[in-house]
Amino acid sequence: MIKFSDILKESVDLDTSLNRKLLNLVENKFNLNFKYNDKDKPILKQMRQEGIIRFMDEVLALDFKKISELCWLIFLNGKIDYLNDPLKTNETFYVYELGYYSDIYSEEVDVEGECSGCNGYGTINDECQTCQGAGVYDYTGEGDEECADCDGGGDVENDCWECRASGILYYNEDEYHVAEETLILYSNEPNLDKPIVEKTNFEKWYKENGGNLITIHKRWEDTASAWEREELEDLEDTVSYYQPQGDINFDNIRFRTYFRNLIEYR
Repeated sequence: MIKFSDILKESVDLDTSLNRKLLNLVENKFNLNFKYNDKDKPILKQMRQEGIIRFMDEVLALDFKKISELCWLIFLNGKIDYLNDPLKTNETFYVYELGYYSDIYSEEVDVEGECSGCNGYGTINDECQTCQGAGVYDYTGEGDEECADCDGGGDVENDCWECRASGILYYNEDEYHVAEETLILYSNEPNLDKPIVEKTNFEKWYKENGGNLITIHKRWEDTASAWEREELEDLEDTVSYYQPQGDINFDNIRFRTYFRNLIEYR
């Protein structure tokens, strides 16, 4: 039986009776056979999709400090008998953050532009209909005189019908985006091949190093856009940044905070 008083006790050792009982509840309810080398399905995403983190939060009513401890133990041990089997509690990992540009995609957007019919002025000069552009007109039949409608200029200023005198037109144009994906990777290898930003092909680099990598977290965002696809093509499929985070483990408070933030806030 799990006592609430046990939950309030702090323990340096993660291999506790309380943790084993909690993990046994989780193991009996969920599939803990995770794929560790799938960059498109990080470990924490697999846990979320299974509903493990929600179960710990909403059903077991644990705080995220305890949830992060249990997720760490599940990450290290996978599917075992948590009541009886030896429990692996710690391991040193080298953490790497790596970004890469993925596919270029386009979307049609409304763009505000200068009206080409009036060059943005809102008015255009049309030929005077009275004098047909001559600037003079025979009003009395006794000879030409300056056209009163155009003051002798031969044309008159009218509102532009294309933009309705606003000087602005809206039109559709393809805007191109290159998405950046960021991976947080764990590895037992302290000296991965260092990629060169905006030159190293990500897929090739990952294939060469993938056997040493476990993807913990992945996020996506747009980082660049252009009206011409060619402006982005040099970025496509290249590494955008590479930041080794150093040698950290669960005994290190920096790592516990880092790991917990990935679970609680991302």
